[in-house]
Amino acid sequence: MQRFRRCLLCLIFPIFLQGCVGIMQKPSQVLIRQPGERSYDPAVPARPSAVEQWEYAALSDLVYPSKDELQVQEQKKQRRDEAVQRGVPDDPCVDFEPLLYARGWRRWNNFPADEPGNPAKTQAEQVNLGVQVWQNDSVSPAVTVVVFRGTEFTSLWDWKSNLRWFIRFIPGYRDEYTVAVENIGPQFVEQYGKNVAPGTGGRIVAATGHSLGAGLAQQLAYSRPPDPTVPDITRIYAFDPSPVTGYFSVSKALRDQNAQALVTARIFEKGEILAYLRWLVALVVPPSKEDPKILSFRYNLFPDRGPIADHSIHELACRLYVVATDDARVKDWKVLKRAEEGQ
Repeated sequence: MQRFRRCLLCLIFPIFLQGCVGIMQKPSQVLIRQPGERSYDPAVPARPSAVEQWEYAALSDLVYPSKDELQVQEQKKQRRDEAVQRGVPDDPCVDFEPLLYARGWRRWNNFPADEPGNPAKTQAEQVNLGVQVWQNDSVSPAVTVVVFRGTEFTSLWDWKSNLRWFIRFIPGYRDEYTVAVENIGPQFVEQYGKNVAPGTGGRIVAATGHSLGAGLAQQLAYSRPPDPTVPDITRIYAFDPSPVTGYFSVSKALRDQNAQALVTARIFEKGEILAYLRWLVALVVPPSKEDPKILSFRYNLFPDRGPIADHSIHELACRLYVVATDDARVKDWKVLKRAEEGQ
């Protein structure tokens, strides 16, 4: 009984400290949890982290249009109308695509595609898997990133993937994680040499996504077929991530090989709905200390919105952009300044 009490105290005390650290977190601050730790470090300025992360958040927002372009265009029109009402019609957060292209990002054409022996496009469409590949050769080091779409609320396939912990043992089970392993990873390796110009060595290969997409990004990193001509995935930017990562669906030998030097950044808004589930998982299994290293970045950029609204990747990407760039066109309608003044 005494041993049980000690164990319980070991779990509760870091949570108590975490609450004390985070209760006064400002929108200009981020809490970072180091690999292997259950509690956060003291708050630090959010800008350095936001500078690194906002473009990946924007890419994770852009991948959502791939299923229903008409609906997406309607959403963009609504955002433009709202921006006009706020007096900032040139708000870059309305549509990140022109902004990212101006910063050197380019999307791979025809990915995924049906190829001999690998009908990746057909398989992805069958399970509602949304995926794109983007690269930026204008930065040093150059970057290539695989981007996965998150949950679409009305998609039964997405919910099936979200519940794979409980139903993946059904004979013949197949979902988006299955397609990511069997089709998307091999095709990425196959197409890499066709899209990346020779002589651009030292490139970072990353994976990113939001919610379900973040889980799929981690699955891809663990399961990617080895190929000495293609750099390993060494960075994952997981926004509001699902705790489902497919980690145990990959053979240990391949998973251990791919996890070497892998760094996963789990990035989320304080109070978003999946944070509570990840918190429960972390009570049992602390985030990995190495191979892969798993860090957490907790922001407080749009407080008091509620757990569902706090799960918005568009809102998170926009707020990260504001913190990273101090863009005067949009900062006036954000909560950042008002919240820090205590209004």
